[in-house]
Amino acid sequence: MLNMPPKRGETYRKKRCDGVRNVCGHCARLNLVCHWQGPRQIADDASPSSDSVSLRLRMPNHPSVPLTIPIAPAPIQFLQSDAPELARRSLDRKLALRYYVQTFNTMLTTNLENNGFLSVLLPMAIEEKALLDMLIAWSSSHLSLCDDTYRIKALEHRSTALQSFTASLLNSESPEVSLACCLVFCSMSAVLGDTAEWRNHLVGAAHIIRHNWLSPTSDGCRRSPAYEIRWLLRNFAYHDILMSVTLDREPLIPGRYWIPQPMNEVDSYVGLASEPLVLISRISSLNGDIIRSLEASTPSSDSDSMSSSPHSTYESPVSSTEDFFPQAYKIESELKDWKCPESDNQCLTSLAEAYRSAALIHLYRMMRRRFSVNGSELENKMASEVTSIIFHLEQMPLGCLPECTSLFPLFMAGGETRCYELDWLDIIQRRHWELALS
Repeated sequence: MLNMPPKRGETYRKKRCDGVRNVCGHCARLNLVCHWQGPRQIADDASPSSDSVSLRLRMPNHPSVPLTIPIAPAPIQFLQSDAPELARRSLDRKLALRYYVQTFNTMLTTNLENNGFLSVLLPMAIEEKALLDMLIAWSSSHLSLCDDTYRIKALEHRSTALQSFTASLLNSESPEVSLACCLVFCSMSAVLGDTAEWRNHLVGAAHIIRHNWLSPTSDGCRRSPAYEIRWLLRNFAYHDILMSVTLDREPLIPGRYWIPQPMNEVDSYVGLASEPLVLISRISSLNGDIIRSLEASTPSSDSDSMSSSPHSTYESPVSSTEDFFPQAYKIESELKDWKCPESDNQCLTSLAEAYRSAALIHLYRMMRRRFSVNGSELENKMASEVTSIIFHLEQMPLGCLPECTSLFPLFMAGGETRCYELDWLDIIQRRHWELALS
């Protein structure tokens, strides 16, 4: 502050200075004398209103406090934050989802018209993060089999999917989402070559189905499920029935609960072979009934050894199994009389015929182990069905969509092949299915 009196032509002006120079720039330019009134003391007995107190800043006792000016972080700190990691994860998720939409889903379906892997799972995943994470993990797991450099990223996606699925089981009120996650988890485990965990996921899916769609309502009637749920039921039935063949046991849920309406609807997994798949389920159920009958009619020690070795080829007493002969021959008659629905797609027709022959092989194997029948006659019948499977699958061009589920008939034929010209391993190598076998 300058306390000297103003000269002629000069006037006092109360103006705030920065306190650094004797005269601020504005006063020097305008030929003014800087004059600033000092701060006033607040009386102790003052009783300001509550509004003014809430808005007034408390003044410190010391004369001056420098203001703290926020400093922007250095650009290099961006590289040390979580932003690049989040961006990388987002890019990896987009890549896995793009692979699912453009490539992977076509490896799973027999047709594009009724491709539930896109028309059912993807719309559900848009609304449920747990299912979206599961699809990304499923796709990245298959991608890691094609490109080993993606293996670590696939593990990260599976970890994320597990966490999301666990959280959804605790909070989700949508059983169809939980069912879809279980089925995807089952398929993903099979893709990765797991031989045990996939069944646990299938058992969990069976509990969800029984509780929500197979139990009668209060009026004694079952609810008619929506389209998405009907597709999920068919998805489960496919895995359940094939599990009954590979593990030599009954299906978790027997029956025709999953049959599409109308019957000629093309299924995503088996195409036009829905009826042969139903009969495979009946054969597995009949096999379970025979085992229970034998266990009830034999001593406990024999039944224990029998149940512990389901693949043993023992001679069953005729008196214990004669009641099941009519059922077995009835199934054989239904399989031979079945007519494949008409279709312009010859590949779907060939696949359906291959599944019919695979069902007959499954029946003859069961009869050979459980019944006292002419073994040479059954061998001739199975050899004929093996030839039929090879013939129909040879009609399918390489890379066609129904080729994705033709592995099951081939494996059924491979176990009964006795002719070098019908070596199913040659077919697998010619179709470049080494990835599927891995």
